[in-house]
Amino acid sequence: MEDKRKKALPFTLCAVGKCWEKQQPAIKRPHGAEWHQFIWVIGGSGTFRMENETFVLKEGEGAFTRAGIPNFYEGEDLRTEWFTFDCDEAFLNYVLGDKDYFIFKVPSFLRRETEDLIRSATGNSTSLELSALAYSYVIKLFEAVLKNEDTIITKVVDYMQNNYHAIVSLDGIAEEVGMDKFALCRLYKQKCGRTIIDDLLKIRIGKAKRMLRYGNESVENIGRACGFETPSYFCKKFRLIVGSTPLQYRKKHM
Repeated sequence: MEDKRKKALPFTLCAVGKCWEKQQPAIKRPHGAEWHQFIWVIGGSGTFRMENETFVLKEGEGAFTRAGIPNFYEGEDLRTEWFTFDCDEAFLNYVLGDKDYFIFKVPSFLRRETEDLIRSATGNSTSLELSALAYSYVIKLFEAVLKNEDTIITKVVDYMQNNYHAIVSLDGIAEEVGMDKFALCRLYKQKCGRTIIDDLLKIRIGKAKRMLRYGNESVENIGRACGFETPSYFCKKFRLIVGSTPLQYRKKHM
């Protein structure tokens, strides 16, 4: 029989646990689940797909997926731990905005906090007590992983600021911040509203504008110093963003 008192709670713990098997069976939810889920890798690695995006996650990495979002994961040696819950949709909209899913680095406290929650869930705690514990658990987890996202964005921007003059690739940036390239690109676009390449280009053009205004180097040398491989590519991108060629810009601001 359905516990109406439990359903009436503003925040409900649905399940918390881990895969004890050596190999976790593949999970396919083409229409999503009825609950929101945090799942993270505690052994091996696996392929995770949320809607139309696919990620390879290894130990220490995880994913959050809202209810109703198609998802799939599998791996030959994949073992995971998870936490699922139900809550008022307004709560998630407040915390996440329009995000339906995201990838995260597992915070150091998660293993201990999850073990404590499992003990409470398998003990004599009431539904009301579990609701309060689960709510605190989720708030702490959201704060940790979303704060970590901000740290990652800062690292990406710092890396571009310090390496704009060199060859910069998405693979290199992803390796620098310790994140999957595709997950990083999606995170950056969600957080900043622009792509990493868009911002790298703006950084380079900004440096070039200052050099054109206050330096005596040739346009060709300035382009190379700002990370553009050829003068023609430099002029093309400069005109696209500034609205004039580098030489026209220099003459205007002399």
